[in-house]
Amino acid sequence: MTIELLLTVGILIGLTAGYFISDQQKGCLALLIVPAGMIGYVFWWQMQNNTHDALSFLFGPLWPSLGAAAGYFIGRFLRSWKSSDG
Repeated sequence: MTIELLLTVGILIGLTAGYFISDQQKGCLALLIVPAGMIGYVFWWQMQNNTHDALSFLFGPLWPSLGAAAGYFIGRFLRSWKSSDG
């Protein structure tokens, strides 16, 4: 997976969480699915390919988590902008 794809998937998950989850604490908690899912994916990929690269567990979740954080704030902004239009 490329960095661009990981950022895009993270942005889409964060955008969805920011737009549809109104409670800020629950929304931030929902964003924990991104690094947890990526750690699970890295573990699965390493078992399939018989590799043991520890840095993948550090840098694998980094990019989608950054994208999810940015997407979350964009989603919250869009929801507040839509509600202010009436």
